[in-house]
Amino acid sequence: MRKKQRGFVLVETLIVSVFIMSLLTLLYTNIFPIIAEYERRGYYDSVSSKYVAHWARKMILDKGQEEIFSLQNGYLDVTDCQYYKDVSFCENFKSVNYIQKIYLTSATLDEFKNYIKDETRFTRELKDYLNTLPKYKNEPDLYHVIVEMKDVRIEEASSYGTIEVRKNAG
Repeated sequence: MRKKQRGFVLVETLIVSVFIMSLLTLLYTNIFPIIAEYERRGYYDSVSSKYVAHWARKMILDKGQEEIFSLQNGYLDVTDCQYYKDVSFCENFKSVNYIQKIYLTSATLDEFKNYIKDETRFTRELKDYLNTLPKYKNEPDLYHVIVEMKDVRIEEASSYGTIEVRKNAG
């Protein structure tokens, strides 16, 4: 009689351990990608990056020269202060906010996304960020400012922010 009980306990222990291992595997495969995505998205459109993107938009609209809105391949890299009337303001703005790049893109972002897909001079982080942005509709005089910031004193990863720009905003 005791041999049958030992066998039952062994089988019961195996079944419970397989069930628990399956449950832990399921949790591991579903939870950890969510945590990784959460940590990665911490660098996308944070309050501070939206704030810097807002001021980049103001700088483009208030201090930008007219040719700043002539895009090629769906974007224009407006990081260089030659595009602005007040060069010293631009340089100070970039250094205070640790700005690496400022891009002015078309409203839909499609042409820019397609262009940088195979370009090696753009970072993978930027490509990943652009893939997280929604599909925008095309409107006349509507653009987007994308700001890449990197404070090397604090962290190595870049943070990104985007905001709409209306060329004829009153």
